[in-house]
Parts: sequence; C-alpha cells; structure tokens
Amino acid sequence: MTLSRSTIKPLNVDWLRSVISARDGETKLGQDLTSFDGSASVESFLTKCAESGVKFALIGVPEDIGPRANLGRGGAKGAWEAFLGQFANIQANQMFDHSHLAVLGAVDLGGIEEKSADSPAELRKLCEEIDEHVAAAVETIVKHGLEPIVIGGGHNNALPIMRGIVRARSAVSNSTFKLGCANLDVHLDFRRIEGRHSGNPFRYAYEEKLLHAYFALGTKDSYNSAESIESLRRAGFHFVSYEDLFVRCCTTLDSAVDAAVNYFLNSSCFVGIELDLDSINGLPASNPVVGGFTLEQGTRYIFSLSSRLPCAYLHLPEGAPAHAPDGERIVGRALLELVLAYVKGRAHCCLL
Repeated sequence: MTLSRSTIKPLNVDWLRSVISARDGETKLGQDLTSFDGSASVESFLTKCAESGVKFALIGVPEDIGPRANLGRGGAKGAWEAFLGQFANIQANQMFDHSHLAVLGAVDLGGIEEKSADSPAELRKLCEEIDEHVAAAVETIVKHGLEPIVIGGGHNNALPIMRGIVRARSAVSNSTFKLGCANLDVHLDFRRIEGRHSGNPFRYAYEEKLLHAYFALGTKDSYNSAESIESLRRAGFHFVSYEDLFVRCCTTLDSAVDAAVNYFLNSSCFVGIELDLDSINGLPASNPVVGGFTLEQGTRYIFSLSSRLPCAYLHLPEGAPAHAPDGERIVGRALLELVLAYVKGRAHCCLL
C-alpha cells in the first residue's frame, strides 16, 4: 500500500487551538508545533521536516479492534486525542527542545474501526486490514528519515510498525535491517498464529523474520500460556518476570534494564521500545493490571533504553481513557511523560 494524503488524517488545528489553555506571557507547545495540516502532501511535509532538522514524527492509531479481536475490551482508540490535549498544553521552554518533533496526525483507517463485527474471526480479519494502513504510514515516515512515535490503539500494531520500519530501512541499505524490541508488559504477546490480534504481534514478527531480538520485562507468571513461554524460549528470546523483580526479588528493574541493554548491543539490532499501558498501575487501559509498574518506573525504563541504544521507534499502546471518569486527563498525562522520556533519552544518547 502506498501512503497518500488520504491515509493520514491531518491534525485538526481548530480543535487543537480550542484545547490550549493560553496565558499571557507564556507559550504553550500547541502554539508552536510543527504539524501536518493537510495543505500539502504527506511526502512534501515530511521532506520539509527532515530538511529543517525534525527527527521524530508523532502519529496516532485510533482503533481498538486488535484488543477486541483478542477477546478483550475496547477503548484504546481514544488515547491519541487524550495525549494531544495534554501535549499541546505543556510549556514551550528551554527545558525541552520541541523543534525536533512534528505531529503528523492519525492513521486514516478508512472506516475500518467503524465496521460492525462481533466474532473473533471477523475482528481478526479487520485487524489484518489495519496492519496494512499502519505499515504504510510508518514506512513513509521512516523513508523520509524520521523516527516514528506511535500512540494509541492496541498492541497488535507492533507488527505493522515493524513491517513498515524493516521495509523502509532495508530499501535504503539494500540489505536486511535487523530489528529488536524491548517490551515493558505483563504479557509476552507471543501467542500462537491464529489470526491477528493484540496478543500475538511479536510471534507474527518472529515468524516473518522481522524480529531478531526480543526482551520482555515485567511479565506475569500466571498471565502467559505455557505455549507462549516455550515458543519464546525456542526462539532464543528473553524475559524477566514481574515475580522475578518484586516477589522472588532475583533482580532489580535497573539490573534487568542493564541486561536488556547488553543483550541488544550484542545483537547488533536497532531497537523498538514498547510499553503497554496495561502494565502501569492505575491507568485506564484495555486490560488494566492489578500489581504492575509505577509511571515513574515506566519513564525510567524508556529513558534508560533510549539513551543507551540505537533506537528505531517508540510504541505506546492500550491506553483506554473511556474506562475512567477522568480518563482523558490521566491517560493523556501518562502518555505525555512517556513520550518526553523517550525524546529526552534520544537527545542524551546523541550527545554522548
């Protein structure tokens, strides 16, 4: 699929202005954003971004079909707008260089997310269609030299993100691009090939030879099937469980992150950083956890990896603001902190 203007929903500038709480003597980020408004083609916008020193493209995926195809609940389609409302209202100041960021908009899923489907089989077919739209968007971002930061939707979108990145980077280098993933998550998301959903993106990526290294942190002993665990081990991939960290106390989170860094450096892979919002305590999410990580631990995980590894992307799925009375604010602010940790980590990495 080739990306065109119709594949990206441009940022609604009028809506953005309406959510900014402007104050005299201050500049909010939303008042000084580089954003795609649809007045030019996506390709032209991205070319200008790259020429002006932009490094990161923020893009949303407003869907919850993947989690529902995994027999879960919806709500993840609201995370992108929740994030934008908070992102637009932070201070534009000397503590954060936002000139390296551009807001591209949301993937236009062509009405797929509105289609009526109830059975897992139907939802998994729709998930395959979403894969194509997301992969095309990511591929074009990467072809223009920008790093995607993908927000919202289910964890199913890890697969098309990887497809888009590998296609784009392999085309540039004329060789296979080696990609690995770190994932802070209570689930391995390495379930069997049974149709696409949010529980099997990394299994599909492995079978498609897209995923060369994988390290999951915080998985719950009782949340993952025997088949998933055995398949992951046969693939030569690694995980450190929540119980290893906080119950058996075999290691610490900092030590586990250090182990992940060494693993990826030895793999010679570029690394995608994944954080499933299900794993963060107190957040409205598709499948919220009882006993998980704090937001501070999540931001530290992202900063530690992004400041020490050659990174390919950041993906923050599964936030579902509709599942709490103040969910828009809570999910939006959490996503904001995680995005800032990544961008600041990448800036720190480039300064080393």
